[in-house]
Amino acid sequence: MPSLCNAKRDPRHLLEEGMWSEEIELMQTALHVCEDKSGLEYAHLCNTYGHLEVERANASKGLEYLETSRKIRETLLDPMHPELANTYNNIGNAVLQEYETPEAVPRAIELYSRSVKINDAPSSAFIWHLNLSRATRLAGDYARARFHAAKSRECVDEMFEPDTHWDATTKVHLANILFDEGLIPEAEALWTSAFKAFQKTSETRAATVAVQLKLAHVTMLKGDHKQAVYVPVPVPPPPFPLFLQLPPQLNSHTKTASCSSASSQSPNFASPYSATTARSPG
Repeated sequence: MPSLCNAKRDPRHLLEEGMWSEEIELMQTALHVCEDKSGLEYAHLCNTYGHLEVERANASKGLEYLETSRKIRETLLDPMHPELANTYNNIGNAVLQEYETPEAVPRAIELYSRSVKINDAPSSAFIWHLNLSRATRLAGDYARARFHAAKSRECVDEMFEPDTHWDATTKVHLANILFDEGLIPEAEALWTSAFKAFQKTSETRAATVAVQLKLAHVTMLKGDHKQAVYVPVPVPPPPFPLFLQLPPQLNSHTKTASCSSASSQSPNFASPYSATTARSPG
C-alpha cells in the first residue's frame, strides 16, 4: 500500500512522467489513511491532490482540496511561510482554469504575486513567474508576460540542464506569448525544441501531445493540411479535454492548464499545455 512518505516524495516524478493513474491511486490512499485531518500532513496531501485535480481539468474539485489546505496552513503557519506561497499559487491555477468570471485573470495574478512576495527563492520562484507570464499573457499584457517568462528562464537556466522538462516548459510559455504577438516562426522554433525534449521522455505523454497539437496548428497556417493531420505514433487521448491545449486562434475558451507546485521547497509539476510545477511536493 502506498505510504504517506511515498505520497510526499513521488508525485512530481509520477506527474512529470505522465503516470496519472498511479498518482491518483497514491494520493487517494494517502488521504484516506492520514488520521489527523486538521494537521499539516493532511494539508500537504490536500495541496498535492488539489493540484492534481486542477491538472486534470477538474478545477472545482481541486479547489475544494486546495481551500482545505489553505485554511489549515493559514491557521498553523506564519503568514510568510513558504508553504502558503504554494497554496496561493495552486489556488491561482484553479481560479484561472475554472474561469467562472472575467475577474479570474486579475485574481490569479494577485495570488501568484502573493507567492512571489512570500518566497522569491529561485527553486520556487520560477514557477510563480511562469504562472505570472501565463496569466498576464491572458490579460493581453505581453510586455509583462515576457518579463515574467524571462525571470522564470533565469531560474531554470540556473537549476536545470538543457532539453529537460523545465527547460522545455519555459520555451512553451514564451512561444505562446510570441504566437499571440504574431511572431509565428519564432514561436514554432521554440515549440519544436520543446517537442523534441518532451518526446525523449515519452511520445504519448500529455506534454508531448500538447506541443504536437500546437505545431500542427502552425503547419495548418502554412497551408500544409496533410502534414498537419499526420501523427507519427499512436497517441491516446490526454487526461483532459483537448480544448485546453488549442492555440488562441482556435480556442474560444480562455481556460488553460496550470503550472502548479505542491511544495514550497520544490514545485512539482507544470503543464506546458497552456503555455505544464523539484524535490518533495507538499
